[in-house]
Amino acid sequence: MGKAKVLEGKRQWAQALDALNKVIVMHDWFLPALIEKAKTLMMTADWDQALEAAGRLQQQESNNIEALRLNVLFLLSRESRCDAAAERLQELVAALNQLEPRNHDLAMSCAQLFSRLAGRHKAILSITSQMVKRCTDAAPDQAKYLTELGYQFMMQGALTQAEQTFHLAVAKDETDVRT
Repeated sequence: MGKAKVLEGKRQWAQALDALNKVIVMHDWFLPALIEKAKTLMMTADWDQALEAAGRLQQQESNNIEALRLNVLFLLSRESRCDAAAERLQELVAALNQLEPRNHDLAMSCAQLFSRLAGRHKAILSITSQMVKRCTDAAPDQAKYLTELGYQFMMQGALTQAEQTFHLAVAKDETDVRT
């Protein structure tokens, strides 16, 4: 696994895949290797095999966060199927709530990524703003969550709410340049 990560860092995708395949063959139960393989395949734009690896992950672990993230990313970026992506995003939110309920940075990262790819699709923006709202409720002193919530409101066209949220973010942390 370490060799594969070094090769990924050097952008030597074929060698990284070879190393990951060796790990998967020797230890087929080791899901992190399959996760890395799916990510590496995605980096090489081999979406068919990446989705196949994600499918294998979900067969072994139905609510695997990385597999769900990959599926939503594929649906938004490659196929532009926003309604299907919104359904998968709901599954991802459920998995995050079950497996990583206190990992606000992971939820925030997912919300940011998918809201930027959503093309102002109302259903997706509604889900991502709920994700960010949950982060702000859990950590109300974090200006970065409030700033993102304001941005989410702005993308939805709720400019009054966005303005109020940005003011709250500035009140929490005046030194944060993102606010």
